[in-house]
Amino acid sequence: LVFLVMLLTLLPVALVVRRREVLMSDTLARLEGRAGGATPRTSQAWALLLLLGVIDACNALAFFQAMQTTSLAVAVLTHYLAPLLVALLAPLVLKERMRPSTLVALATALGGLVLLLRPWSGISGQDVLGAGLGALSAVFYASSVFVGKRLFSSFNAFEVAAWPKMSSVVVLMGAALVNGDAVVESAPLLVLLVGGLVCGSLPMVLFYAGLSRIAASQASVLTLVEPLVAVVVGVVVWGEALHPLGMVGGLCMLGGAAIIARASMVGSAATSTPA
Repeated sequence: LVFLVMLLTLLPVALVVRRREVLMSDTLARLEGRAGGATPRTSQAWALLLLLGVIDACNALAFFQAMQTTSLAVAVLTHYLAPLLVALLAPLVLKERMRPSTLVALATALGGLVLLLRPWSGISGQDVLGAGLGALSAVFYASSVFVGKRLFSSFNAFEVAAWPKMSSVVVLMGAALVNGDAVVESAPLLVLLVGGLVCGSLPMVLFYAGLSRIAASQASVLTLVEPLVAVVVGVVVWGEALHPLGMVGGLCMLGGAAIIARASMVGSAATSTPA
């Protein structure tokens, strides 16, 4: 349901943005007196776009199954192995230069994440299974970053956020039907629908818009702020207690994100300065 809401809200915007791009490209071509305009998309690019939707669906299934199997701390901690995978593999997959600041930020943020979630409070068999599912979701998450980065040569951020939801909905609907629960009460249904818009569509667009502007390894480290936000919401809204180590961990995660943000700004300034 969340992915369906994201599809229905993002796709119209993606179509409008694409139409504007095509019109601007055609207009520019006519003004310059040349043939052509917007570059047509290949069937391979469309196939890769739909593959991204399948990866996103597998990521969601593995992560929420991990949450259902083990504690939130273990599920989130293992899920956020994804930035480590992206940072380590980006030089091989995307040929991105490994910046020392990225490794420092990654180590700082991951260390902070461990302090924030404190998974050592107790590990059981269910925790091991849940950790495995969380790690599996991290693999899918990292894969979606790499695939999404490649798609920006053919699609804009709105399209990368919207079109893959078609294949995601198919995969997730099939999983829901196999699970056997076809009835959802009105109150949880409303939460899912609103959540799909506020916590799904908007963050998805912002993420891919950012990913189209900075390195994949940097974007993945910045996502480590997400569990910090989750803890803050838990404390402020639900009245959950925050351990002093959690406060230290949160500051470490913000420090890691600040290192990445500063490196991105310095890199942008350097590339925009004439030689």
